[in-house]
Amino acid sequence: MKRIEIIGIGVIFLLFFNFRAFGQQPSIFVDTSTGRITVKATRKQLKDIEELISQFPTKTRQVQIKARILEMSEEAAEEFGTYLQRLTGVKVPLGETAGEGTTIQYGPESLAELEEGKGAILINFYRLVAGEEKFEAILNMLISQGKVKVLSEPQVTTMSGEVAGIYVTQDIPYLSEITYTTVGEERVPEYHYAYATVGVILEVLPKIVGEDLIQMSVIPIVGDYEISAEFGADKPIFKRQVAPTNITIKNGEPLIIGGLVQEKKDKKETRFPILSDLPVLGNLFKSYREVRTSRHLVITIKPHILSQREIKGRTKRIFTFKYALAEEMPFRIKELLSPEGTIEVNPKEAPPNSILVRDSEDRIEMVQKMLNRIGTFEEQRRQKTFHLTFSSAYEAKEVLSPFLSPKGSIYVDEKTNSITVEDGAYQLMRMEKALTSLEKHNQIPQRKIFHLKYAKEEEIVPLLERLLSPQGKIEILENSLLVLDNNWVIQRIAKEIERLDTFETWKKTGTFPLEYVDAEKLSRSDKFKEAFSSLVCDKATVKVSAEKNELVITALRWRLPEIRKLVKSFDVYQPQKAVYRLNYSLASSMVEKLKPFLSDKGQIEFDEEENSLSITDSEYRIELIKKRLSQLDTFEREKKREKIRLKYMTVAQAVRLIEAIKSPQGKIEEKNEERKEILIEEASYPLQRIKRIIAQMDTLNDSKT
Repeated sequence: MKRIEIIGIGVIFLLFFNFRAFGQQPSIFVDTSTGRITVKATRKQLKDIEELISQFPTKTRQVQIKARILEMSEEAAEEFGTYLQRLTGVKVPLGETAGEGTTIQYGPESLAELEEGKGAILINFYRLVAGEEKFEAILNMLISQGKVKVLSEPQVTTMSGEVAGIYVTQDIPYLSEITYTTVGEERVPEYHYAYATVGVILEVLPKIVGEDLIQMSVIPIVGDYEISAEFGADKPIFKRQVAPTNITIKNGEPLIIGGLVQEKKDKKETRFPILSDLPVLGNLFKSYREVRTSRHLVITIKPHILSQREIKGRTKRIFTFKYALAEEMPFRIKELLSPEGTIEVNPKEAPPNSILVRDSEDRIEMVQKMLNRIGTFEEQRRQKTFHLTFSSAYEAKEVLSPFLSPKGSIYVDEKTNSITVEDGAYQLMRMEKALTSLEKHNQIPQRKIFHLKYAKEEEIVPLLERLLSPQGKIEILENSLLVLDNNWVIQRIAKEIERLDTFETWKKTGTFPLEYVDAEKLSRSDKFKEAFSSLVCDKATVKVSAEKNELVITALRWRLPEIRKLVKSFDVYQPQKAVYRLNYSLASSMVEKLKPFLSDKGQIEFDEEENSLSITDSEYRIELIKKRLSQLDTFEREKKREKIRLKYMTVAQAVRLIEAIKSPQGKIEEKNEERKEILIEEASYPLQRIKRIIAQMDTLNDSKT
């Protein structure tokens, strides 16, 4: 705000005096509360006044605002309210009792309450008209007892009539959109996240009225969020409480804002000693119950009009920290500042994790040297172990890695599902917030069904369970898996299933020997093809080993037992009978040679008189024996040379007989009339027949005829 000097007002009155001399009736009104001058005159007079106003000497006035944001439990809030009632002289609302301060109702919980004019929250403004020292003493006592926690002590300076902002906030991710891309035949979701700001925002518009009064427009905004079972962690319910007010207080008089209440839901775990630590079964000895706690916020505001002496010679400098935490720095450097010096933590115009210091040049240089010394990694190095309840340690490491400085480190303890972080104070603070957000996000598990194409459910589940978070689980459905866990784990499991659920991973080759059926014919059978394709996947293959009469099948390994049953159902014994007369071999000698080609149920008999074989077996086995006989019953395999000696027959008589009954390939190689010998080359069976007939004919009586 700008205050017009008395000399300027005097000039305007002189102009009015001249105007009255000419019979005019102008008027002037000065409003010190708003800094406005209202003039009633002719157009020419107003134009002259406008030209004069720009020449009036003015001076800039500034307001320094010190704020303190406090958090306390419901019990501490009742105790604090009792003290506040004594110091302010007004009734402080406790529980459902209404207070006597400046009360603002807002946020109805239902339409019925809206119609009745009810609000969900009461915000009360109190002027501390007496006992400021006592109030500070009471507040410090509650802080030292741990009943009250100081969230922030920001301090800002602004021009009179300009807005000053104080922000103690964090950004919370939420699922804003889901898009789908097609990979193969499956639609794969892609999750897109946006961020909403929650926390405490305090906007103050101070206007200096006169010399010692400050008119303030105060807008406290409290934002929070809640994870519901209906929408899950991806879609938190955001709550925002806004309650503006206008109030005029004296310079240096504190203003207290109370009634900011937020409810928080937590799960409290009850454990049975020792037994609850057992793997898997330990969950049976744990129980959870929902606990609601109330968090009360109290904000104190103390405005101070800066004098020209305080403003003169002051400068400001922003310090941004790499390892140190900005909120901790005011406690380290406040002793270096002059009484007029101010510190503002995380001002709006500065980068994150900064402080804005206003003071004389020499004081700021002292602050600079101090911050250079205490802001190093060695000075700010801290270590903290986080035990995770709803997230896996590896998930947490992946989430925290972007916050890690080049000198920081993260150690994962898979056994205790914890991570130990060593880094600067600022990095540790950001990681702690990120972990808190992650744990809340993962508290309510998501559901996703994975349909398996190649893998067997019982075999792949043990490979996936190592990826689950502590509260995650996998249920086996028909040809699919139901995974209940957080989105990060589900995405990892999806990638692992994509890697494992392949034919190459689960394939196995098996051999299936056939006893009664021809493997080649079976593989080409339409009935077998139809039955086989209904049992196996599209990448299964069938090959035939004709030599061993077996099917060589490559399929999913867990399907092989079923395939073995299928093959056995087709390999059925259906007996047939065949008789084979041998031309060259002796039937009796063939029996032992052909037995290996019989099935376990096959039979073979020989007829020596007919030199024939009678075989009873399956069609495939009979065909095998037939082929084998065609290889064995040949002249070349059975031929031999043998001399036939005659007793009474002449050589000529024997030759004529042999020529009549020998095989087409048989031949007489030598004839010896003197010794009565004939050398012939013949197969086994024809030779035996020749010898038998000659033996019958080579008698004394037959030779005479």
